[in-house]
Amino acid sequence: MNASKLSVVVSKANSLLCAGFAILCLAISAVFVIHDMTVTPESDLKQYRLVEQSEHLVKLTETLLHNSESCKSQPCLDDFIITPTALLKSEAERFRNMVGQERKIASFVGVTSLDILTLHLDQFLQTKDNHVLYNHLLKDSTNIEAMHARFYAQFELSQNEKQALKIKLYASFISASVILFFIAYLSAHFRSKTQEKLYTEINMRLDQTAQTISQWDTDGFKTLLGETDLSELERRAFSKVLNTEHELDHFRNQMDLYRKLYAMIGFEMRGITTTIKGGLRVLTKDTDDHGVFLAHEISMATDMLEELAENFNRLLSSGQAEGGEFIDINALLANLSTSLASKVRRNKCKMESYIDPHIPSVVFGNQIGVFWTLLFHFSNAITQMSDKHALLLVQCQSADSIDKIVLSFELLFSNELSAPLDEVLNAEWFEAQSLGSRSESQQLLGSDAQLKVQWLDCLDESSPTLTQAEKLVVSIEATPKVYPENEAILEGKKVLLCGDSPLQLDILSRTISESGCGLEWASSPNDIFKASAKAQEFDAFIVTDTVPGIELKSFCKTLKSRLAKVKGSTRLLLSVSDPDLVEDTYQNVDHIFYRPSDNKSFITKLIQQIDQEESKTAVTDERILVVEDDQIQQIILVQLLEEFGISCDTANSGEEALKCLKEAKPAIIFMDCIMPGMGGIEATRKIRANPDQYGELTVIGATALTSNKDKKECMDAGMDYIIGKPYKNEEIFKVIKNYMAVQKIS
Repeated sequence: MNASKLSVVVSKANSLLCAGFAILCLAISAVFVIHDMTVTPESDLKQYRLVEQSEHLVKLTETLLHNSESCKSQPCLDDFIITPTALLKSEAERFRNMVGQERKIASFVGVTSLDILTLHLDQFLQTKDNHVLYNHLLKDSTNIEAMHARFYAQFELSQNEKQALKIKLYASFISASVILFFIAYLSAHFRSKTQEKLYTEINMRLDQTAQTISQWDTDGFKTLLGETDLSELERRAFSKVLNTEHELDHFRNQMDLYRKLYAMIGFEMRGITTTIKGGLRVLTKDTDDHGVFLAHEISMATDMLEELAENFNRLLSSGQAEGGEFIDINALLANLSTSLASKVRRNKCKMESYIDPHIPSVVFGNQIGVFWTLLFHFSNAITQMSDKHALLLVQCQSADSIDKIVLSFELLFSNELSAPLDEVLNAEWFEAQSLGSRSESQQLLGSDAQLKVQWLDCLDESSPTLTQAEKLVVSIEATPKVYPENEAILEGKKVLLCGDSPLQLDILSRTISESGCGLEWASSPNDIFKASAKAQEFDAFIVTDTVPGIELKSFCKTLKSRLAKVKGSTRLLLSVSDPDLVEDTYQNVDHIFYRPSDNKSFITKLIQQIDQEESKTAVTDERILVVEDDQIQQIILVQLLEEFGISCDTANSGEEALKCLKEAKPAIIFMDCIMPGMGGIEATRKIRANPDQYGELTVIGATALTSNKDKKECMDAGMDYIIGKPYKNEEIFKVIKNYMAVQKIS
C-alpha cells in the first residue's frame, strides 16, 4: 500500500510538471503572436519606408515626363516644368540618403539608375533644354520603375523568410505543448489506475472492517484486538469502535434507568392524585359546605400534579415513538388546551379557544418542542395574568418564503369574555414588548426554527371589554404538509345552541357551520323549553354553561325528560368550561363537551353523538368484577359503579380474578393492568386463551400509563376498552353504555 501511495504521488507530480510546461509553451506562443500583431520591428519599418519612397519617386518621374512631353509643342511656365524637376531632384537625393543607411539592401538592389536620374535633372536645370530632358526621362522612368520593383521584391522576400521562421517557431512550441499534454495525460491515466487500485484495496479493507464491526460485540472486539496480524490503522479503528461501544452501552443504561425512573415518578404522581381526589369524593359526600370547599381546594391543587404527570408521560412516550418529524396540529392543540385550561381554572377564571378552520392539519416540525415552547410561554403568562379570563386564538398567515406559513398562537387576557368573535379578530393591537426568541424555546425547537414572541395591547376603544385586553403572541414559521378537507360532514343535520355568551356561541357556531350543519339559537331557559316542543326538528340540543338563571343539574334533568316525550332521537349535549360544574350532571345528558377543545375532536364527538342511537336504560343489571390491588382505588371504583345501581364483586390480583371467574360469570371485568404477581394483562391473556372455561367477557382495562405502546399492549392482550386513572364518572358511564350498545346488537 505504501508503494502504491508513492507511485501516486510521483505520477501526480509529473503530471503537474508536464502540464505546467505545456501551459508555459502555449503562453509563450500566445505572447509572440500578440507581439507580432501589435508591434512591427524597426528593420521592417525601414524597408517599408524605402519601398514607399521608391514608389513615390516613380510617380514623380511619371508626372515630370508627362509635363515635359506637353512642353515640346508649346512653351511652358517654370512652375509647370522647373518646379516638378526640382521636387523630383530633392526626393531623389532624400531617397539616396535613406538607401545609404541601408547598405545591405542597396548592394542587393542597386541604385545606379537613381544617380543617373539625378545627373540628368541637374543638366536640365542648367540648360533648360526640355527636349533633352524628355529623352532622358523616357529611359530614367523605366529604370526607376525597375528599381522600385527590385526594392518591393526584396521587401517581400525578407517578410516571407521571417514569417516562415515564425511559423517554425510556433509549430515547435505547439508541438512541445501537445507532447507535454500527452505526457501529462498518460501520467494522470496511470495515477487514476493506481488510485482505482488503491481505492479498491481500501474499500475491500473497509468492507471487511464494516462486516467485522457489524458482526462482533464488545467481547469480540476485545478478542480481535488481541490478534497480531492487524495493521496499526485497523487496530486504532477497532479500539475507537470499542470505546464508542462502551460509551453507548453506558448511555443506553443511563437512558433506560432515567426512563424507568421518570415513568415511575409519573405513575406515582398520578397515583397520588387519584387517591387524593377519590378519597375526597368519598369523605366529603355527607360533610358540610366548609368541608366541601376545602376538599375542592385540595382537589384543584392535585390537578396540577395530574397535569404534570400526564404531560410528562406523554412527552416521554412521544419522544420514544414519534421522532418529531411532523406536527399534528389537532393533537397539539388538544393537549395544549387541556393543560392551559386547567391552569386558568385554578385561578378561578375561564378559558375559551378559537382555531381557524383553514390552518394546516399537519406541518413539518418537532411536535414535542412546539408543545413545551407554547406551554412554557403561556403558563408564565397565565401566572402573570392570574386574575383575567383567557382566550386562545390559533391562526395562520403567509410567510416571506412561498412554501412556508406563520402559525400564530395567541393567548388573549381580558376581564370579560363577552365580546363577539369578529370584534376580537378585527381589533387593533400594538406591540408593547418583544421577547424575541428565548434561548429555552430555541433549544426545544432547534436552531433552524423561526420563532417570535411578543406582548400586544389593544387599541380598539369601541369595545369596552377589549380596552384593557392584552395578548401574548407566539409565532412559529413552518412548512405545511396536509391541509384539512372542507367536507360538509354534518350536512342535513340541525343543532340548537343554548347560551348567552356572544363569544362562546360564535366559536361553537363557526365550528359547527364549517361542517355544513344547520343552526338555531336560544338564549334563555324559556326559549330552550319552547324549542323542546319541536325537538324532532333538531338532531341535538347543545346547552352551554352560560344559560342565565339555571342550575345545570336540575335544568338538564327537566330538559332531558321533555326531549324524551317528543318523537325522535334528539341528543342532549352539554358544553362546559369547568368539569366541577357537572360532576353530578352526566346521568342527565348524553354527552359532555369540555371547553376549550380543538375543532376536530369536537366535530368527531358531535358526529358520534348525533349518529348514536340512545340506549333505553343507563345501567345494566349484570354483575361487574372489579380487579384492583390498591384498596383505595378499589373503594372509589366500586362506589362509582354502585351509584349507577350496579352490583360489584372485587378481587385484589389476577390470580384472585381467575378464581372468581370459576365461581361466577360477571358480564364486565374492570381490570387493573399493573398489579403485583399476576397483572391484569397476563390475566386477560389467560381469559382469552380459555373461552370455554371463563366465557366471553368484556374486559375493561384501567391504567395510569398514557403511552400508545402501553395501551397497545393492553389491547393486544384482549382487553375491549382502556380507561385512565384516576377514574372519572363520565368515562365509566360512557364505557358501560358502549357495552350495552354492543350487547343490544348481539
